[in-house]
Amino acid sequence: MGPNLTIALAMIAGAVAVAFLGVFERWGLKDRKSPMQFLVWGFSLSAVILLAIYVVRWGLSWPEHLLPGFWTAIVGWVAANYFINYLHAKAATYKEGEIGFTKPLQAMTPGLITVLAVLVGEMPGTVGLIGIGCMALGSWFILLPKDVKYWWEYLGPLSRLALIARYSTLSPTEKERVIVGYLALGSAALGTFGLLFDGLYTRRGGDLQGLWLGMVVALGTLSCIYALRYRLSAEYRQSVWPKGKYLLAIVGFGAMIALAHWLIQPVFTETLVAYVGTLKRLSILASVLLGYVLFSETDFRKRMGAAALITAGAVLIASDDLPARLSAKIELFGF
Repeated sequence: MGPNLTIALAMIAGAVAVAFLGVFERWGLKDRKSPMQFLVWGFSLSAVILLAIYVVRWGLSWPEHLLPGFWTAIVGWVAANYFINYLHAKAATYKEGEIGFTKPLQAMTPGLITVLAVLVGEMPGTVGLIGIGCMALGSWFILLPKDVKYWWEYLGPLSRLALIARYSTLSPTEKERVIVGYLALGSAALGTFGLLFDGLYTRRGGDLQGLWLGMVVALGTLSCIYALRYRLSAEYRQSVWPKGKYLLAIVGFGAMIALAHWLIQPVFTETLVAYVGTLKRLSILASVLLGYVLFSETDFRKRMGAAALITAGAVLIASDDLPARLSAKIELFGF
């Protein structure tokens, strides 16, 4: 089996793990007020799994080939992912936070990376611009009203995003839809930095042991920060030990985080950040399908079409090599 095929298979398996991660998140958090306990337990479990693998393989030894900037990249990753994962989880608590709706919007990261690249002077080529168009069209498509009868209703996505201006006058369902949409887009925006720091810390680990240490430290630190916030909240004083379906969802969530990192993060050392991020976007197609099969979510055809457009856009942006150029530019700022 050639190295390119191995990388592709690892990324496809990782994308499926990411899709199931979203399933467990939605299964455990739907209709819950806060996602904090879920995040604490889930990320703690993932860190323990990866730590156990590290100890079995390398014992208590320290990596010898860590490169300069490794810990700075870890700090950047933790800062970005603290908000990314909280926004993901918070969206899943709402009734309107269906996987088939949120995941395509959360997958807008490559398009937003392009916007960031333009701001720092890295212009996309023709292929990259077409990719941006595909992602924009996909996001527009998924935000359309369910039944479009007149031409002006195609402006629905603009009015939907503008609803925040008259939020207090909306019905409870409309409020939820607005909140979920903004949470998904917010996590995508922060995912721009999360993807870049993914590539930075994994490459600066020097070798597989350093990379694995980075995963353990990053996930462990994230779980500790969530635990501190949770411990200081009113929710902690009213909390009970997880059990039943909720506990199974936490275990599945933590296991999928560990599995996704195991499969995806090492690939950053073998190929460009752009291609890893693109293949990871395949998870949105699986997410929409799983949302339909497991939760009977609505608008399957529209959402699958939007997911396909966004995935195609990610592929085109990756082929333009813009994320790699942006990573190099960011490194000049000391990251």
